[in-house]
Amino acid sequence: HHLSYNIHQLLHITKTVVDWGPLPCYSSYIFEGFNGILLRLFHGTQAVPKQICSTFLLYRGVVNFASCIPRETDDDPVLNYVDEVLSGCIHLKKSCKMDENVTLLGTHYVREMTLEERFLAEEYLGESIEEEALVFFKTVVKGNILYSTNYRRIAKRNNYTVGLKDGAIVEIVNIIVVRLLTCQRVAIAFGKNVISSQQWLRPNSERGSCCPHIRIVTDYETNMRVVELSMIEHKYVIIQSGHSIPGTMCCRLPNLIDRD
Repeated sequence: HHLSYNIHQLLHITKTVVDWGPLPCYSSYIFEGFNGILLRLFHGTQAVPKQICSTFLLYRGVVNFASCIPRETDDDPVLNYVDEVLSGCIHLKKSCKMDENVTLLGTHYVREMTLEERFLAEEYLGESIEEEALVFFKTVVKGNILYSTNYRRIAKRNNYTVGLKDGAIVEIVNIIVVRLLTCQRVAIAFGKNVISSQQWLRPNSERGSCCPHIRIVTDYETNMRVVELSMIEHKYVIIQSGHSIPGTMCCRLPNLIDRD
């Protein structure tokens, strides 16, 4: 009678691990997300179960009807619309997809690039670029939602510290789209390197194995560098110094399943 729901779930952990594997290997948020899908299947307060069943059967019927439509090309607008509706994904109204791994989000504005930005971009790209560029605040890179430090609407979250393929840890300052003189558009970012020491925990008899994904931040470089968005590999969390922490630390996300 006095057993809470969370404690009751412990009775099912053994069978869950047998069926699905170790707990860190999968996410229960997927099943939680289906509650939101159920909420979209009815629109009134009367006969809710019947509404859910009717809408669900309607979706099933759409699947059957769509399978009867001959797919002559991969760009069929009707079939693409059906796939989009049935996938449950929300179509982004303001987005700019640059390639398979990089999509720019939200509104943007046009501004003239600084001399430093033009010099760094032209040196990195090896080509001359136009003076004006499109500035974005948000992007999705390989499934990671990233912001620039200039995005002021969300100040409590750090979504601008990333790790690159070359091992560098960078804070993203600007996300821009430059136009080459050949009219080709290229999305890049400008950032500042995070200077970090070696891993925080070292192996010994008391602490066990070291944690290579946790490092102490010693400083930030003042000079900016070009960050190719496709080179971003990891997302980092910044942990501010406190009573039990020797200093500001950066930690690569160990959980690659649950994302915010």
